[in-house]
Amino acid sequence: MLGEEREVLRPPPPFTTDSLLREASRLLRLNATQTMALAQDLFELGFITYHRTDSTRVSDAGIGVAKTYITEKFGAECFKPRTWMKEGAHECIRPTRPMDQDKLRELIREGVLRPVKALTAWHYRLYDLIFRRFMASQMPEAEVVKQRFAVEIPELGLRKEMEHYVEAARKGFLEMWTMPMGSRLQPCKVKVKKEPRPIIRKVPTVTLFTDGELVQLMKERGIGRPSTYAKIIDVLKKRLYVQESRRGKLVPMPRGIRIYQHLKEHYEDFVSEERTRKLEALMDAVERGEVDYQEVLRELYEEIKRLP
Repeated sequence: MLGEEREVLRPPPPFTTDSLLREASRLLRLNATQTMALAQDLFELGFITYHRTDSTRVSDAGIGVAKTYITEKFGAECFKPRTWMKEGAHECIRPTRPMDQDKLRELIREGVLRPVKALTAWHYRLYDLIFRRFMASQMPEAEVVKQRFAVEIPELGLRKEMEHYVEAARKGFLEMWTMPMGSRLQPCKVKVKKEPRPIIRKVPTVTLFTDGELVQLMKERGIGRPSTYAKIIDVLKKRLYVQESRRGKLVPMPRGIRIYQHLKEHYEDFVSEERTRKLEALMDAVERGEVDYQEVLRELYEEIKRLP
C-alpha cells in the first residue's frame, strides 16, 4: 500500500438531457428512448421540469424546493444553494415539488395526488434519480478517505498504481447521491496476505458504447442537441445500423458498416463531424438573428448542386 489521504468531493450539477441519459443508462440500464419516454410522462404529469435542456441553471423556485426538503430531512446546515449557471432561459431537470419517491408514492396511494396516467416502477426509479441528483447539487461537499496502492506483475514487467475510497469522513452530498462515476466506497481497506495469481485475458480493441456513453460522446464532439440525442440512437436501431447487445452495448451491424463506408467514400465532406458542428453553429447563429437563414440555405443548395 502506498498510503492514505483525504479528498474533498464537490457535488455534481443537476441533470441536463445528456447527463440524464448517461446516468439512466449506467444506473438503471435504460436506453435513451426509454428514458426520454419516462421523462416525458413525468414532465406532462407536472412532477419534473422540462427534460430537453442543456442548461444546469437552477431558478429561485428550484432553490426553494431544495431548501424545503433538505432542511426538513437533514437540517439547515446541509443546505448549500447553488444556481450553477447564472444566465439562460432554460433550467436544469429537477423535481417541481419537495417530495421524494416515497412521499410521491404515499400521496398517490392515498389519493391526494391523482395523475391522469398511472406511474410504473420505472417512472418512480427515474423520478428518484432526478430527485436525488438535484438535491445533491444543493448540498455541501463531501470529504472522503482515499487509499492508494500498487499492483505489480514482475513476470510481465507491469506495475499499476490504483486508488479507491474507503470511508466518508463527512458525507455531505453523498447522503443523496453516489460516488463519482467508476468509483464507490469500499468498507474494507486493502490487505494483501499472499501474492495473488495474475489472470491474463484478451480484451477487445474496438470500443463499444452504451446509449448513455454514446450520448456523452455526441455531447463532447458537438453533435446533436438535447431534443435529438434519443432520436438519433432510435433511428440507428430501427434501421438496423446497430444492435443492442445483452450488456447494453451498441454493436455495428453489416448494413450500418456498408452505409458508413459508402458515405465516407462519396460524401465525406457532407457527413463528417466537422460539417455537423458547423451546421449546428450556423443554426445557433440563425436563432440569435446573426445570420439570414435564406442565405444559409442558398449556400448549402449551391454546394449540393455541385455534387457529381
